[in-house]
Amino acid sequence: GALDMGLAPGLLPGRVTLEDGAEWYSEVWPATPSATGLDTEGILRAAADGRIDVLVLLGADPLSDFPDADLAERGLTGARTVLAVDTALNSSSKRADVVLAAAGFAEKTGTTTNIEGRVSTLSHRVTPPGTSRADWMLAAEVSSRLGTDLGFENFSDVLAEISAVAPAYLALDQAIAEGSPDGILLPLDVVVIIDEEDDDIVIVDETVTVSE
Repeated sequence: GALDMGLAPGLLPGRVTLEDGAEWYSEVWPATPSATGLDTEGILRAAADGRIDVLVLLGADPLSDFPDADLAERGLTGARTVLAVDTALNSSSKRADVVLAAAGFAEKTGTTTNIEGRVSTLSHRVTPPGTSRADWMLAAEVSSRLGTDLGFENFSDVLAEISAVAPAYLALDQAIAEGSPDGILLPLDVVVIIDEEDDDIVIVDETVTVSE
C-alpha cells in the first residue's frame, strides 16, 4: 500500500516514477516534487548535517529500528524540529518537539492494502482516546496551519483522491470497499473507453468512461 501511494524516493502514487508522471500530476496537484528525494538513511544524514528544518516521524522509531543507531541519534539531534505522529510513545517520539496522537486500528474508518494488493476496510468500532485523530485528519490540520487546504472533509474525500491519482485504485470507492468483507484484490475489473478529445474521467459503477 505504501508504494501504491508513492511513499518511496522517486515514486508518485500508482508506483509511477517522478520522471514519467511529473507532467500529468502537475495538472492534478498545485505542486509536484522537483527531485527524487531521499531514503531513510539519506534523510537522517541530511538532518544530522542540519539540512532539514522539520523531521516528521510517521509511526517511525529510528532510534530503535534503524541499523545505524548513531546516525539516528545525530539525525534527531540535528533537525531543528521533530514532529512525531503515532499511536503510542516510543524512544524517538519521546524526543520529539511535537507529538500528534493518531487513532489506532479500530478507532478510525479507512482501508489497508496488503502486499498481495488486497484492500481491506478499517471499521470505526471504538472512540479514540483523548485528542487522538485519524492520520488523514492530522495531515489536513497540519497542512491547514501551514496555509494549504488539502480539500479533505471526510474519509470518502481521501479515497476519492486515491482513486483519481493511483491507477490500480481506479473506480474504487467506499461503498465498493465496505461491500466486500474479504477485501478487494486490485486492480478492479474495469472497462476504459478513451476519447482523445477530452480527458475528463467519469466513473459509473465499475465502468470507466471518458466523456465530453
